[in-house]
Amino acid sequence: MTNLSGWPWPVEIAGDVRAGQSAALLISAVGLADEMVRGRLSLAVNSFADLANCGGLGGASLKPTRSWARLLADGEPDVKAGTALWQFSSLAVDPSALAVMLNLLEGTGDAIRLVRLRTGGPDVVQALAVDDYPAVTGALPFRFDSELTSRNVDVEVIFPGTLAANLHESVIDPVDTWSLVGFLGGFRTADLPPLESNFLPVSEPEIVLDALGFSLEKSTAHLAAFDSLANVLAWVSDTVTPIEEVRFSG
Repeated sequence: MTNLSGWPWPVEIAGDVRAGQSAALLISAVGLADEMVRGRLSLAVNSFADLANCGGLGGASLKPTRSWARLLADGEPDVKAGTALWQFSSLAVDPSALAVMLNLLEGTGDAIRLVRLRTGGPDVVQALAVDDYPAVTGALPFRFDSELTSRNVDVEVIFPGTLAANLHESVIDPVDTWSLVGFLGGFRTADLPPLESNFLPVSEPEIVLDALGFSLEKSTAHLAAFDSLANVLAWVSDTVTPIEEVRFSG
């Protein structure tokens, strides 16, 4: 069992989070009888799982197509005696992806007392900072240059040809998932709290012919957020439809 510091409550991590074994996430918090508290914590846990399930929490040690966090009970926790317990049938994420989960939980603002994650295998997380994030996976199957110079960012994803209408949702949903995690502070910097280190999605992702476009404003998130986007789009390119290029402007 590894005890992590950097968050405002104790964090205990046991096992190999890359291994795809069953896992249990226990959160002790004040006010779990309140539906609003449970809803905020569930949003954080489910957003983490959704991003893992579309490749955004893979990285150098785990290909995006081998990253997932399969929650049981439709993502609802078992709540009793001041604790909420989420069960995963299988958890496979880059170890540094746990910083995203913990930042999302901190961003709820709830009075958490303890976070404990247990899965099988030997411990692989020895230390983790609030801004340790998964790197871009190996060679990307498309051109991707995220040298950003502005807090306002326009992103354009180019496909080899006009994208069939029946694929639009399967491409847009992973981008929306990534945007939500960024908005909720999952990719904070070390010197700002989660909800002050994020970005604001200002346009719904839209596909026109051979391109998907969307915009972000007031970005104060860590640049590693765009490494996660690269991993999400690598997952899309491998499992949904090929991508030719990703362009940034602004």
